[in-house]
Amino acid sequence: MSTTFTERKPDRSGTLGVSPSLLRQRLSIDCVGLEYKHCSSGLTFPVGISSSGSYYPGQVIDNQFWTKLVDTNEEWIVAKTGIQTRRFLPEGQLCSDMCVRAARAALENDRLSSSDIDVIIVASITPDHRLPSMSLAIKERLGAYRAVPIDLTQTACSSIIYATWLAARILQDLSVTNVLVIGGDAMSRTINPEDRGSAVFFGDGAGALIMRRMRTEGLGFLSWSLGSQYSLDVSIMEGSAEARTEKSLASAEHLFAMNGRSVWDSAMRVMPDSVRAAALQADVDLDELDIVLLHQANLRLIEAIMDDLHLPMSRTLCNVESFGNTCSATLPTVIDQARKTGRLHHGSLVALAGVGAGFMWGGAVLRHSQDINDYEREEQR
Repeated sequence: MSTTFTERKPDRSGTLGVSPSLLRQRLSIDCVGLEYKHCSSGLTFPVGISSSGSYYPGQVIDNQFWTKLVDTNEEWIVAKTGIQTRRFLPEGQLCSDMCVRAARAALENDRLSSSDIDVIIVASITPDHRLPSMSLAIKERLGAYRAVPIDLTQTACSSIIYATWLAARILQDLSVTNVLVIGGDAMSRTINPEDRGSAVFFGDGAGALIMRRMRTEGLGFLSWSLGSQYSLDVSIMEGSAEARTEKSLASAEHLFAMNGRSVWDSAMRVMPDSVRAAALQADVDLDELDIVLLHQANLRLIEAIMDDLHLPMSRTLCNVESFGNTCSATLPTVIDQARKTGRLHHGSLVALAGVGAGFMWGGAVLRHSQDINDYEREEQR
């Protein structure tokens, strides 16, 4: 039976530690000079995540792999990142292969066929090709022939925050019922294997979410908070700004590059406040959150963010130790893990947050439903 949730007024004296007005002032001050938008859901029709799926390739890369290639050791990797293993895509397989596997799992979990999908949003910084579209390739491989394909290619590790925001707005069109959101990256194909400061962090994987309108008020996404500031501290510099030359190839401009200290500082500056801002807009206190699911960049970063939020590690879930930073795939895969392991219950309050190249970042709060009857299906339009 569907249940209507009545929101209670939170106690602002809890873990937020400040009044709503002072928090708004703090967030405004912290973000001077940044393009930052604090928004509630802004939706006429509530939208939620009805299903999920994930896929990782079978090739396991342990830390010993990297100790043979770069000047590092296992103790340094674990101390700095918490990562024990990651997965690499075998030669001959494509990023789209992982995305299709994750999508099929999400469809099966939602008892949908590929023909039920109206829109496919694919987030990846490592598409199979610059052209043609990877979302189109996935659409055809799935047989989702009526779906509109959309690619998000430059939102990186914050991709799923932006993709869910976009999907929710597409679902305000009542001719759309099912939106398939996929985040997938083959980071092993773009990292610089000679760069100890970035190479050891990354792995390959894909995650998928099915998003639909909710039939029950008070469920689904309650808010988003999005922000951005232009930076070259995470980059793949190859592009139309400069033709590919022997010099650019020799300088590894076609490979992923990252200023690790800047990324850490930026993440610590914006991710906790993204959670706070989304919670504030949802009229939810931090201590009401059942779980906080964060971009899986680095276990030490996740620990620091949870400490900044004054929340215990028991309120989050991590897979970075086993799979590394899978970029666009981290949030959908950890959402899928939370669903499969029983960490999400009917009515759970969930916060999401991510930050990626750009810099682009965001947070969201949703009230989860495990009840399929809370989601609109096509025959109910």
